[in-house]
Amino acid sequence: MADDLEGNRVNFQKWCDKFKVIRRIQLLQQAANAYDLEPDERFGAWFQAMEPISVHESHHALGDEPSHSGDHKGSSS
Repeated sequence: MADDLEGNRVNFQKWCDKFKVIRRIQLLQQAANAYDLEPDERFGAWFQAMEPISVHESHHALGDEPSHSGDHKGSSS
């Protein structure tokens, strides 16, 4: 969406949408500040020891095989 509309008019809908998103982020941050979480060293050690998986493996695990040779899903080629 453009900041301005035709005739140098301000796009108030865009600014209203931005405000709503920022307000939601602020509310989520306030809610998160109510928690006092301590790191779990055992989980951290386990997580650091995990081997990363490839993009192909991640798609396979999700049942979403990527298309081959650069084709995009939904393309007719």
